[in-house]
Amino acid sequence: GVNGTAKQFYTSETIPFMFTVNDYINNIRVAGKNVLVDYGDGNAEIVNRDNLTRLNHTYSDSDTHIVTITGKLTDITFEYETNLLTVETPFPRSLKDKLDFSYCFEGCTNLTSIPTGLFDNKF
Repeated sequence: GVNGTAKQFYTSETIPFMFTVNDYINNIRVAGKNVLVDYGDGNAEIVNRDNLTRLNHTYSDSDTHIVTITGKLTDITFEYETNLLTVETPFPRSLKDKLDFSYCFEGCTNLTSIPTGLFDNKF
């Protein structure tokens, strides 16, 4: 777990990026500096890697959970994450140097909505 002090430190760099999932996460991959992934069920982890890191998390129920990512997120992909339901916020400005979003949502068969302006912070 991450205590309140660490959480405050790690969340200070950018506004939150939020999306909803259910059941489990096994195909979302993220990269970045001091990135806090809050799974919305009291569990969190910190990613501090330049290379994409696969998130693995299983929920104790099949309810919808809001995942919140804060910190300097430099890359993300949801390819084949069938439990991704919605994207709630535009991609954060820290992804401005990510070159390719072509396959970002490939195989996300349960994705029902993305926000207007998903890529507004890209340029």
